[in-house]
Amino acid sequence: MLIFLERGFAWALNQLIGTDLPPLIAAAYAGHERMVRLLLSWHANPRLRGPGDATALFWASSRGHAGIVHLLLTTTSARADINFPTSKGLTPLMAASQYGRTEAVRILLSCGADTAMLNAKGQSALHLACHAGHSAVIGLLLGHNTAV
Repeated sequence: MLIFLERGFAWALNQLIGTDLPPLIAAAYAGHERMVRLLLSWHANPRLRGPGDATALFWASSRGHAGIVHLLLTTTSARADINFPTSKGLTPLMAASQYGRTEAVRILLSCGADTAMLNAKGQSALHLACHAGHSAVIGLLLGHNTAV
């Protein structure tokens, strides 16, 4: 990737090509924190939306890549999208809660994720965590004064 960037192809970092994931979103999805750091250093857009309006923050949260979630929220403009839903109405907090990604949930809550948001089916992060039986996440959400 570094050779690709050094040879003048950095312009392609923020391009959507068909249904492929842009490089930053793909790296966040796969949990490649070093690659995420590299791409960000070459000005990859952390707020770029891929297929389904999902961002790098959404995929890192959904997949439980806590280091990348922390990186995106504390060093980039991605924090502005902490409550931005995908086309299916899921926020990063909802996705992390649904899949029991405890550390990602902890980071999202500490950075101001809204626990009261509802998806297209009227479910909150707490509903999704309860439905999936993720007791540690349920505890974090309730401890954060989440409405029941």
